[in-house]
Amino acid sequence: MKKTNKKILHILLACLAIFVIVFSALLLNYTNSPIDNKNTTVLVNIRVGTSLSEVVKILKQADLVKHPVLFYSLVVMKGATRSIRAGEYEFNTSLTPSELIDKLSLGDMRYYYVTIPVGLSIQEIATRLSAFNLINKEEFLELAKDKAFLESMNIKADSIEGYLSPDTYLLSRSMTTRQIMRVMVYHGQKLQKRTSKP
Repeated sequence: MKKTNKKILHILLACLAIFVIVFSALLLNYTNSPIDNKNTTVLVNIRVGTSLSEVVKILKQADLVKHPVLFYSLVVMKGATRSIRAGEYEFNTSLTPSELIDKLSLGDMRYYYVTIPVGLSIQEIATRLSAFNLINKEEFLELAKDKAFLESMNIKADSIEGYLSPDTYLLSRSMTTRQIMRVMVYHGQKLQKRTSKP
């Protein structure tokens, strides 16, 4: 019985060793191979709070992940299970899975240049930003008159009108409507401080 058990154990260990070797070889090849040879660009949106398993599903649906198990294993191996950032990404299929994970971990997402000219009304600014799908227009217009929101930025007026600084902004769709409005207000406040210095 003991000899039989030892034989079974040796067989199991041998099978396990073979599996590890084969899997490691597959993972190494997968890591350094391009997603495909079509050289196409794919847009992917990862929402805030998306779990790793959901991220893998999204990437699979976009044909960026052909082998979910290998991809997940690579994410774990790179220590990136908790470092993937939400946002809109632009991936080229010539990337390797390893490079794709690096872009997700670094937050190398797609940004939009949006120019806000001098003299635009709140309504016009909201329309311009919503044209890029950067904000919720209704929320933007509500926040523009929200006293608590205005006070949080040291605005004592009844409206944000005149506090959204005209300029060209680099914005991403991962930003909330509130965040974008804060960026514009704080930018204007910084410029005002600079010009008011003697």
